[in-house]
Amino acid sequence: MSDTGGWQPISGNANPASTPPSKGNSTATLVIVGVVGCFGVLMIVGILAAIAIPNFLAMQLRAKRAEAPANLAGIRVAMLSAAGSGQPFAARPSCPATAPGRSQVAWQGPCTGAWADLWEAPVAVRCQYRVDLADGGQDFVAVATCDIDGDGTASVYVTNKELAPTMETPNNVY
Repeated sequence: MSDTGGWQPISGNANPASTPPSKGNSTATLVIVGVVGCFGVLMIVGILAAIAIPNFLAMQLRAKRAEAPANLAGIRVAMLSAAGSGQPFAARPSCPATAPGRSQVAWQGPCTGAWADLWEAPVAVRCQYRVDLADGGQDFVAVATCDIDGDGTASVYVTNKELAPTMETPNNVY
């Protein structure tokens, strides 16, 4: 036997018991990667929520405010139809009597009688409606006033015999 100084080549038949044990860093690495990954996911979700929630709230307010042009279009058609039947334009009082805020209010009270012959309102509304006469009774101005977000600043829509319902206030007023 020759003396090789204790050196032996590693072969496929090496004894696994003679290899040095691993230091166990793989578990710690997995824990660190998991924690950092969770924080990263939470940060991404937080950023997306910070962008999406205000947009969602504004979209809800716009959807609720969409009642005004739809109802004004119905009032306009009813006014034009009545005029086509030979009836003169007639003013209508503000109804409901108090402007709704954040919640819908029932279409009821003494003002509803003045509207009964013209337009059948929904059961509950988010805006206050009125019709004024213009041009010596030859035209009308129907107005919807809404304070959907309850901040005291109302959005206003108008229509007349020539004009489809149009928003008079800036688009960011609810």
